[in-house]
Amino acid sequence: MRTLFLLIALWLVYVIGKHLLKQQQQVKPPPRETDEKIPQATVKCAQCGVYLPAQEAITDAQFSYCCKAHRDQHQKSMHRT
Repeated sequence: MRTLFLLIALWLVYVIGKHLLKQQQQVKPPPRETDEKIPQATVKCAQCGVYLPAQEAITDAQFSYCCKAHRDQHQKSMHRT
């Protein structure tokens, strides 16, 4: 009788443990495609010198700028000299 009780108890521990492991695996978030950031090309604003992603920069024929105001300021200073 004791042996039967022990076998049933072990079986229950096994079943409950298996169920808990299955639940824990379902809770984990799916892996991301990539955790690494892709490096982006950067350019330097001709007016203030800050570096910014090339795709966000405002460019003219020769220079890159962080905003329209800096483009205008730089172009005005270029015409003065």
